[in-house]
Amino acid sequence: MNRQLRRSFRFLALGVLWGAGTMAQPGGPLPSPLPLFPADNWWNVDVSAAPVDAGSASYIDFIGRNVGLHPDFGGDADSFPDIFGMVYLSVPGNQPLVPVTFVEFGDESDAGAPGRPAGYPIPPEAKTTPKWIEGGQPGTATGGDRHMLVV
Repeated sequence: MNRQLRRSFRFLALGVLWGAGTMAQPGGPLPSPLPLFPADNWWNVDVSAAPVDAGSASYIDFIGRNVGLHPDFGGDADSFPDIFGMVYLSVPGNQPLVPVTFVEFGDESDAGAPGRPAGYPIPPEAKTTPKWIEGGQPGTATGGDRHMLVV
């Protein structure tokens, strides 16, 4: 991986499952078994009966009381190949790991998933194909962030 490409990438690995799967694809089906995280993981906690934070009204006012939720998981923007938000990629459990050097924020970044070999399961298409990475430009583009969620 060339130096410019390494500099352009910062990744957030949401989760990596190591089992049978399909070919890597943006917005693809989530791998089984579901849910992705164990039942006792904090992502699966039912908060419907939890006490409301004392600052809740201030947070809502700051966001806007009439502003709806707008998740951006790779919707098309006005010009090709631009997209809104971050794409999530479904990758098979045998997706090869790619070493990543974090030029910025290296002290805040992990070499890979805890307890696993270094590297991230980055499909080659993410480097060359539009709409696989945040913003829509292929990974070889320069400037800006290059986030993606890998499941």
